[in-house]
Amino acid sequence: MRIGYLAPTRIPHLVEAFVGGLHDLGYVEGPNLSFEFRFAGEEPQRFDPLATDLVKLAPDVIVTVATPATLAAKRATSSIPIVVATAGDLVRSGAVQSLARPGGNVTGVTLYSVELSQSDWRFSRRPYRALNALASWGTQITSITACNGMTPSQPQRR
Repeated sequence: MRIGYLAPTRIPHLVEAFVGGLHDLGYVEGPNLSFEFRFAGEEPQRFDPLATDLVKLAPDVIVTVATPATLAAKRATSSIPIVVATAGDLVRSGAVQSLARPGGNVTGVTLYSVELSQSDWRFSRRPYRALNALASWGTQITSITACNGMTPSQPQRR
């Protein structure tokens, strides 16, 4: 499995936690896993060429950190799954159509969303298949592609 990673800068503890978490799930760099890290530094205009470079390498998934990295990856591909480790408002930035139905190939974590802030917080009590896929993506990376059409599952009855 080849994972592309696009971020503004290398934050050692985040990268170590990411790689370490995959290792804990049985993925070891070399035998069954390779990483392609790209960092834009303090030059946000580098995100687009870096994202294009990653896409040319045909990774199985692209992990992004920050909204500019996510948008650049989205511009570079509509077929490779993009998992957002963290970003700002994914809806307002145009990375996804909505949190309930993101559409396209982008899924992940948003730090803030008008959609969430205006909700009645029943959102947090509903199980979402996409969250399950994201939580287990290390063991079932191919299931991320199912997130393209993620929809809320039925609320569980008590």
